[in-house]
Amino acid sequence: PPGTLHSELEQTAPIPNPSEKVSIGVPTNLLRQRPDIRRAERELAAQTAKIGVATAELYPRFSLSGDFSLKTTDLATKSFGFGPTVEWNVFSGGRIRSQIKVQDARTEQALARYEQQVLDALEDVENALVSYRRERERLEKLEISVIEAEKSVELVQIRYKTGLADFQNVLDMQK
Repeated sequence: PPGTLHSELEQTAPIPNPSEKVSIGVPTNLLRQRPDIRRAERELAAQTAKIGVATAELYPRFSLSGDFSLKTTDLATKSFGFGPTVEWNVFSGGRIRSQIKVQDARTEQALARYEQQVLDALEDVENALVSYRRERERLEKLEISVIEAEKSVELVQIRYKTGLADFQNVLDMQK
């Protein structure tokens, strides 16, 4: 029901901090989840299937057909027919083989696009992982610099309280 979350949402709470560690896993698992790679893979599979369709044109096609009819006139007439049908492009072998070669070439193009897509995705993943690692290192250095700056402020305040430094040094360190 619409009102079930009102009591939970009325309570104010601080925004949760993100976890320190991010579970990245294996880069290949990241690649499998990318929709651009999935699309390229499906396009390659579809193009590969078209080779089979073009190759099937080399072979004869068999089918069974039949009909039954009943005509009512003064004399009842019944007719029926049943028989096999064979279709074969006997004289189109050169055209069919050319179509197979065309589909082979298109499959090679789809394979090249797929491989390029995977390489581009690998580059994206590697760049993201390197950027993430560098930002984590930068964050650690910034945290250390904040701690050191706080220590400096404490030290200059101690020096001020003992009379070894003037208040201007305390103001400079607090900036």
